[in-house]
Amino acid sequence: MIPEPPPFKLRGSDRLLEVRLPAGDVGGFDVASRWNLGSNRRKYQPPEGYDGYRFIGAGRGKTHIRPNVGNVTSSNSTVVIGRMAGHNAIEGVTIHGASQHAIRVGEENRVVNGVRQFPHVPLSLTLRDFEIVADEPTDGKPHSSVRGLFTYNADVELEDGTIDWRYGSEHGGYHHGVSEHGITWLLVKVPHSGAEGFKCATRPEEALWVPDAWIRLIECEFADWYQSWSWQGGCGANMQGTATSVLVRGCTFKGSPGHTRGKCLMVGDGGGRFYDASRGWENVGLAEKWVIIQRNGFFSGPGGENLSVILRVGSESHPYTGPVCRGLLIEDNAVYGERMLLQLSGVVGPLVIRDNNSVSIATIASDRGFDPSHEAVIPTANRLVPISEGLVR
Repeated sequence: MIPEPPPFKLRGSDRLLEVRLPAGDVGGFDVASRWNLGSNRRKYQPPEGYDGYRFIGAGRGKTHIRPNVGNVTSSNSTVVIGRMAGHNAIEGVTIHGASQHAIRVGEENRVVNGVRQFPHVPLSLTLRDFEIVADEPTDGKPHSSVRGLFTYNADVELEDGTIDWRYGSEHGGYHHGVSEHGITWLLVKVPHSGAEGFKCATRPEEALWVPDAWIRLIECEFADWYQSWSWQGGCGANMQGTATSVLVRGCTFKGSPGHTRGKCLMVGDGGGRFYDASRGWENVGLAEKWVIIQRNGFFSGPGGENLSVILRVGSESHPYTGPVCRGLLIEDNAVYGERMLLQLSGVVGPLVIRDNNSVSIATIASDRGFDPSHEAVIPTANRLVPISEGLVR
């Protein structure tokens, strides 16, 4: 039986030291970073009795945190939050990308001579009322930055924000593992991204396994992913061996014609580099636990003559290594696109596809300007099944 996801609550703390950021341009800064990122960058170290900082700007579009302001020259990341930073919050700002990242959180945790480099420490970041922006290049290059929000072993909670990463070369948000609870994106818009709008991968060689964590994308919007200058793949959101349960609810994905840009959502095993979500085994087992996809709009295509993927749950390993999740629910979604299919090869337990592309859903899609005349299909051994027919196993 596929469970109801537990309720989520964005983290709050009354032990954050407030820092007010003025309107206008503000230079990049570091919080509890062990790296020497330049003597002219502002450095914050949480004092005793505080979990971290709450940086409060004058509002997105009013306070701009930039990599270079006055005599402040950025490192390759505009804002850096170290692995010992505890919990921090950033609100009411626009953060512009540096050469590599707009925000970097945590550190890679590799195994050296059989031992992890660092012990586990709680680390989390909350962003509210925010923008993350890759600025249009002025030097003739096709892109200005690499990744927007880039995290290692950190819980991340985003609420009411925009990541406009068209002029980045990779992902708007890229998460390597979690810290204690998981990742929540709530009411986040990604109108453009260099490669993928959202990506999470929990690879054993660089991140820790955290049992019972969740990834939640709730009422988010993704469009225009994978630009011509990106060397990465492309889809709206990609869970690539996260070792978590996944909830995608109330989101909108607007794909484009073509094999890669048409892929809206992918859930897989990272090409065989993953933790078993239930037991923490390395590179064997199920890379995801439960996958719940409810009340979303997936609009894409047209696909190729042999059909293209709009939504995929399956192994990325070659040769194919087996299923990737314990159970899958696809319910109450709009899934439309000419010559588009669902590729579902990765479910070991219950698979329930029901109540998608109903008459009422088609009416809502049409009212919002989407074409509901072409249903995405599910390949079976006997035929291509329109998703509205459903499938239960």
